[in-house]
Amino acid sequence: MRRKKKELIPTEASDLLLSHITRHVYNKAIDDISRLNKYKSFSEEVYGEFNFNLMQEIIATVPIGQNDRFIDLGSGVGQVVLQVAGQTRCVKSYGIEKRMDLHNYATRQNMT
Repeated sequence: MRRKKKELIPTEASDLLLSHITRHVYNKAIDDISRLNKYKSFSEEVYGEFNFNLMQEIIATVPIGQNDRFIDLGSGVGQVVLQVAGQTRCVKSYGIEKRMDLHNYATRQNMT
């Protein structure tokens, strides 16, 4: 009697799948995109954003291991936090955001 080889279940989502999941969660959680740009130009509240592909390059370059914690200061709605949680084996991925409206959107993504 021949034994069938056990098919391994992937332990990580593909980049394409993770991109789809984070985009879907974002679209479901952010009900009014115009609220995201409510800040004073050239103020301390203005900071850069990372898109999925750029963050993917950073993750590939910077080793984030199973004993590490990731903290995103000025995390906005939490997209980078979700991506790092999904693409690495870090213990925990945290976001810290001072704008309450962005924090609330991030919290909604966590529950979606």
